[in-house]
Amino acid sequence: MMVSPAILVMMTTLAQAAPPPLMTPANAKASAQILLRDGTALFERGEMADALKKFQQAYEIFPSPKILFNVGAAQRVLDHPVEALSAFQRFLAEAPDAPAGARQEAQQAVAALTSSLGRVIVECPEAGVDVSIDGTPVGVTPLAAPIWAVPGQHRIGGRHEGMIADVQDVTVSAGTGSAVTLAVRAPVAPAPIVTPSLPAAPLIAEAPAAPPLIAPVKAQPHEPAAPPVAPAERSLTARWWFWAAIGAAVAGGVAGVVLATRAGGAGVPGTTLGSQGFP
Repeated sequence: MMVSPAILVMMTTLAQAAPPPLMTPANAKASAQILLRDGTALFERGEMADALKKFQQAYEIFPSPKILFNVGAAQRVLDHPVEALSAFQRFLAEAPDAPAGARQEAQQAVAALTSSLGRVIVECPEAGVDVSIDGTPVGVTPLAAPIWAVPGQHRIGGRHEGMIADVQDVTVSAGTGSAVTLAVRAPVAPAPIVTPSLPAAPLIAEAPAAPPLIAPVKAQPHEPAAPPVAPAERSLTARWWFWAAIGAAVAGGVAGVVLATRAGGAGVPGTTLGSQGFP
């Protein structure tokens, strides 16, 4: 990129005329002016990276917003459009008393850069969330302005201490805006661990009552057997020979009747057996 002579002149003028925004030691201002002159010389030779370092060192020693014009010019040549846009915007916002030529140059640069970049509008219901794009911090929610980015795919991240971070991918197009809502949220408390209850132990039935102790049967005293009846004491009817004699007598009587009937009756033949006696 060709640098116009007007920008070089403006850079030198701003380096010499930058008033300190705060009361600082005089030697800090003098050191910053030396760095700006060295940076401008490097810028003219096309050594943009070294020139940018000199400008940034001068701003750190003596933070005059007018030095941001030099920073923006070097960043634009190095093809860092987002960083160049930020430097020019800050220069316009913080150095209203800068030379008119410098402000006009900065305004033209802002118009060209914004048309080539895209905007990412970040929304987040939580305040105080650190927002980054592609790992580079860009601010804390709620953001005052959209995030500028070169066209392409980018990763927007949101982090807050004690909360679950959120990272989302977004596609950026030149001249347009894209909205991203970061869902940073508080961690969910873990569910309580429920210990499964063990089944109730079965009721233990009362042990059956012990059977009553059975008292041992006392042995009854042995009763002596009745003494045998003496033969003399036995009744007459209990004797075997008594009934035998009776039977024999009856039988003998009947036989005698029968025999007597047969002997004396008519038509009954006689017998040689004679009378039958009995013992």
